[in-house]
Amino acid sequence: MSSLPSTVESLNTKIDRLIELHKSSLEKVGVVEVENQRLAQKVKEQKGKLLAMEEQAKVLRLAKTLSTEGEKSSDLKLKINEVVREIDKCIALLNK
Repeated sequence: MSSLPSTVESLNTKIDRLIELHKSSLEKVGVVEVENQRLAQKVKEQKGKLLAMEEQAKVLRLAKTLSTEGEKSSDLKLKINEVVREIDKCIALLNK
């Protein structure tokens, strides 16, 4: 019967070790979740920047097309400013 106390002690040691491993795993999961949220936010920001750049490229192509048509530069600037305001509104909506 002397082996029973040693078996119980061994089980207690193993249970304590499992509890510590579980706590450690939970902490690691928390860190990974925070990192995942940070990266998801960064992806969202990058998508917004990409959209803005695509719109800017669209505006530049439009401006180039319009400038070759012989319009006044002030009219062209007004159209560009209008498109830029639309882009800013889209970005503001994406950020909400």
